[in-house]
Amino acid sequence: MKKLIIFLLCIAILGGGGWFGIRKYKESKQDKKIVDVVPVTLMAEPSYYFEYYSGSMSGNVVSANSQKILVDNQKLVKNVFVEKGQTVKKGDVILEYDMTVVELELAQKENQVKVIEQNIKNAEKELETLKTLRPSEEAPVPVEPVYPEEPDYPDEPEYPEEPEVPEEPVEPVVPDIPEPEPVITEKEVTPNFTPVSGRGTKADPFVINCSPETKVTALFMQKLKGINRFADLYVYENNRLAYVWSLDPEGYAFSETADWIAGAAVNVNSDTGLVYIDDEVIHFGSFKVVVPKEEEPEIPEIPEEPEMPEEPEDFPEEYEPEYPDYPDEPYYPETPDSDDEPTDMNYMYSRAQLASMIRTKENDIKQYNLALKSAELEFDQAKKRKDEGKVVAQIDGVVKKIGSPSDEMSEIEEYNPDIYDEPEADSEAFAVIEGEGGLQVSFTATELDLDKMTPGTLVTVQNWMSGSFAVAEIVNVEPDPVSYTVYDTWSNNPNNSMYLVKAQLYDTEGFGVGDWVDVSLQSNEDQNSTSVYLPKHYVRQEGSKYYVMKDDGNGKLVKQYVRVGKTMWDVYIEVKGGLTSEDKLCFPYGKDVVEGVKTRDSEEVIRPEGW
Repeated sequence: MKKLIIFLLCIAILGGGGWFGIRKYKESKQDKKIVDVVPVTLMAEPSYYFEYYSGSMSGNVVSANSQKILVDNQKLVKNVFVEKGQTVKKGDVILEYDMTVVELELAQKENQVKVIEQNIKNAEKELETLKTLRPSEEAPVPVEPVYPEEPDYPDEPEYPEEPEVPEEPVEPVVPDIPEPEPVITEKEVTPNFTPVSGRGTKADPFVINCSPETKVTALFMQKLKGINRFADLYVYENNRLAYVWSLDPEGYAFSETADWIAGAAVNVNSDTGLVYIDDEVIHFGSFKVVVPKEEEPEIPEIPEEPEMPEEPEDFPEEYEPEYPDYPDEPYYPETPDSDDEPTDMNYMYSRAQLASMIRTKENDIKQYNLALKSAELEFDQAKKRKDEGKVVAQIDGVVKKIGSPSDEMSEIEEYNPDIYDEPEADSEAFAVIEGEGGLQVSFTATELDLDKMTPGTLVTVQNWMSGSFAVAEIVNVEPDPVSYTVYDTWSNNPNNSMYLVKAQLYDTEGFGVGDWVDVSLQSNEDQNSTSVYLPKHYVRQEGSKYYVMKDDGNGKLVKQYVRVGKTMWDVYIEVKGGLTSEDKLCFPYGKDVVEGVKTRDSEEVIRPEGW
C-alpha cells in the first residue's frame, strides 16, 4: 500500500512538473510575440464631420414672404400693369393673359388630372390582382387520371361500288393574243443621248425612240452638226410607230438650231385623215409617215366537239346500309383542379417576388397620389386664371422683377456668358414680389432625422457660392413627404422618405434668394464627446456584439467590447461607448493577435488597399 502511495506521488510530481514546464514554455514563447497598437486619435474621425455630410442635407435660399410668377413660353402675356420697384398691395393686378392660351392651358391641366386618376385606377386594379395571386409554392400537383378501357366496336358495314360515270369532254383552250411590249421613249433628247441602234452614218443613222411630246434640244442638233452624224427620230403613238424625222447634218445651219417638239408640227385632217406639216411651227429634218403592217396572230384550230356518251337507262338503286347499335361512350373522369379558379398569372411568382411586386405597386400609387395633388392644385390655379384671365399679387411687397408683354418683347441678342458668371436668382420667373420676413433656407431631411428637426432647433448653413456660414432656426416641417425614397443612398437607407424643412436665417449677409446651401445640425460636444468614427476594419463582430483589441495600459493586449452606431460609406463605423481618446488599438486580425500578447506603440494606421 505504501509503495502504491509513493508511486502515485511520483506520478503527480512528474505530471505537475511537466505541466508547469509546458506553461513556462508557452509563456516564454508568447513573451517573444509583440503586436503594434495605434492611438485612437490617429485613426478616428469626429462625429460632427459625418453629421455635416449625412442625410442629404442640401437646399437653397428662399424668401420667407415672396411671390414668384412663372410664365410658360407657350403662354402669351397680353398686358403688364406694374413696374420694377413699384409697391403693390395684395389683390393688385400684376398681368393679364391672352384668354385663348389660358383656356388651352386649362384643358391641358384638366386632361393631366384625368390621366393621373386613370393611372391610379389602373395601379389599384393591378395591386388587387397581385394580392389575389397564388404563389408558386402553392401550385397543385397534377394527378394522372385513370381512363377506362376502350369498348369493342362492330366493324363498319360494306358499301356497294359506285357506278362509273363517263368523263366530261375537255373544251379547247383558245390562246390569248399577246399584247406588244411597250416601247420606251425619251422625254427629252439631249447631247447625252443613248440611241436604240445605229452608228450615226447616213446608211446606218442613230435611232432614237420618241413620243409626240418629246423635246428635241438645239444642243442635241448642234452636237450632230459638229460630229457630222445622222439620226432618225422614231415617233410612237399608242405604242405604234407613227412617223419618222430624219435629221441630216447638212440640211440645217448651226445657227438655225432651236428646241422643238417632235409632234408639234404634225397635224391630221379630221375629214380626210391626211397628215400635213405646219411650216409655221419650228421643226427640223425630213418627215416620213410609217404605216406598219398588222400581223394577224396565229389562232390554233379548235377541235371538233367530242361526242358525249349516252347516259345509261337504268341506274342502280341507292343503297342504304343498316347500321348496328353502338355501345355508349365510356365516361372519362375530369382532371382534378385547385379549389380556386386560377388566373393566367397564378403560381408564376414566388412569395418573395409577389411581396416585392406589391410593395413596388404600392409605392407607385403613393407617387401617383402626390402627382395628383400637384396636378389638382395646378388645375385649380388654371381655373382661377380662366375666371378673370389675370394674375394678382398674393402679398404686400415690392416688385423686384417684371417681364414685358409678349407683343413688346424684342429679339433676344446672342449672349455668351462667362463660365464663372454667378447665376442670377429667379432667372426663370416672369415676376417676383418680395415682402417682409427676411430669408429662409428650404432643404430636405430623411425620415429617420425628423426627431432632430423640431421647430426651434438650430442648424448651420454654408453658402456654396459665397462660402459664407450662418445659423438658422427651424420654423416648419411639412407633414407630407416630398419623396418616398431617399436621394442619397450612399449613406442612408433607400426606403426612407424625404420631408421638406424650412429654417429662418438670422444673419443674411452673403446669402441671396436662389443660392444653394449645405445644412447641418449643430453638434452637442457633451453628447458626442465619446462618439467617434473608426475605420470599419478595426472593429470585429462577434454574434450581435462588437469588440476591438486594445492595450490594457500595462503593455498587454486585451479584448474590449464596444457599443456601435451607424456605418458610413461602408468604410467607417460609429463607436458610441467602450473607448476613450487615450486608448490604443491593434489591427484585430492575425495569429499573434490574442489576449495577453505584449504591445508596442506605433503611429502607422493599417488601411486596406485602395484607401
